Amino acid sequence: MNRKVVAGLFVSLDGVVEAPERWHFPYLSEEMAEAINGIAKVVASTPLTQVTWNNSTLIEGDPVAAVKELKGRPGGTITLSGSISLVRALLAAGLLDELRLLVHPLVVGTGMRLFPEGAPPVPLELSRSVTFTNGVLDLTYRPA
Repeated sequence: MNRKVVAGLFVSLDGVVEAPERWHFPYLSEEMAEAINGIAKVVASTPLTQVTWNNSTLIEGDPVAAVKELKGRPGGTITLSGSISLVRALLAAGLLDELRLLVHPLVVGTGMRLFPEGAPPVPLELSRSVTFTNGVLDLTYRPA
């Protein structure tokens, strides 16, 4: 049986996912930290040679191929965070089982969006939603 691949991103109301370190931290809450820290994470990064965040593993080589290989191994859910290009690539490759968006009640105005202008349609269905006390929406989507 294949493992589930879940991607999580911080996103503003206007769809910006770039540089959340500039706008996310005022909204950081205990609810969010508990949801993120307890799960195993896979990190795709070219500049990093090691990762030290809780339950994190660094992908080496082609990240889409690595995720495909990880998905075929026994184990629990594979969670990816922060890589906009990898989330796009995994959606296109049909490897993403869930897209978890933490939507912040903030308009950033500029920055890279998860789905750029002119991107092909990606049909998704909402499978779970939670509202945190700070107004952040925790939305989980699956491919439709």
